Amino acid sequence: METKNVILELRNNARLSQDELAEKVCVTRQAVSRWENGETVPNTETLKLLSKFFDVSINTLLGSPRKLICQCCGMPLDDSSISKEIDGTFNEEYCKWCYAEGNFTYTDMDTLIDFCAGHMANENWSSEQVRAYMKEMLPKLNYQTNRREIMAFDYKKEYKEFYMPKNKPGIVTVPSMNYIAVRGQGDPNAEDGEYKQSIELLYGIAFTIKMSKKGNHQIDGYFDYVVPPLEGFWWQENIAGIDYAHKENFKWISVIRLPDFVTREDFEWAVEEATKKKKTDFSKVEFLTYDEGLCVQCMHIGSYDDEPATVALMHEYMEKEGYVLDITDRRLHHEIYLSDARKVAPEKLKTVIRYPIRKA
Repeated sequence: METKNVILELRNNARLSQDELAEKVCVTRQAVSRWENGETVPNTETLKLLSKFFDVSINTLLGSPRKLICQCCGMPLDDSSISKEIDGTFNEEYCKWCYAEGNFTYTDMDTLIDFCAGHMANENWSSEQVRAYMKEMLPKLNYQTNRREIMAFDYKKEYKEFYMPKNKPGIVTVPSMNYIAVRGQGDPNAEDGEYKQSIELLYGIAFTIKMSKKGNHQIDGYFDYVVPPLEGFWWQENIAGIDYAHKENFKWISVIRLPDFVTREDFEWAVEEATKKKKTDFSKVEFLTYDEGLCVQCMHIGSYDDEPATVALMHEYMEKEGYVLDITDRRLHHEIYLSDARKVAPEKLKTVIRYPIRKA
């Protein structure tokens, strides 16, 4: 099927007029008409918008000229199995089992082969035959290139003292770090609320910086890395701590850590680049330096609404160790979200909870 027919069929299936589709992807009705008449083809940026809006790959929009296979495991790909980035865009290089939302599933080739041997072996194809096939096939997928990405620097693994504490309280001194930040207020669970919009803004900048290696803006000292987890600083006016019963009164700063090699100038470039490419207002996003210092922290496993029990253990522990809470307008309740709440059951969510403290 040609591009003109693909777009026409997708538009009709969505019950949209040419004017309505044009508005969705920031073009004129005449442009849509030319696509559907075969006079022109959408440019790269518009193809990305169409891909995200219709939830189909660019390869599909172009009439499937390429036979896609996962460049990690070799699996044939269609739109149901292609991986996606955190912002919902398709990554046509990998399947959704090998790569999801900016992270690779397998840390090395042996782990991938072990998984495939366990799932592909049957009475006609032994585990040893699967292993031999994979060892021969993977290098043909430019696996060494993939492996450099798979071995990307992961802040959660390299700084376990900050991102992977035990599920019992402990004392930690957190150094100054730079963040992508968005400030706001209100209930974080509100549908289409300010908080959820802030997350889209954060990841828009985070992945613009991460993918800068493929563009013209080369960041000095850049190394490949896994985008760090979403974090948040929370407070409520005239309350020392958090009143979970009144989430509508929350004020917050949503953040994602920046690698140390990212300068303020690099950040400003990313904001300008994301604004231009995504046609979104990123003016709320700021470069934040936060020096956290001495804190008590604990891994909370369970629903966000059950956090008060973990917080109570942290208070008990710090007082026993000779510390007191030190929440101020510059030292705030801090949470690091290690689980995707869209995919993980509430009782299994992992969240680092951190409070600033000082000696009594």
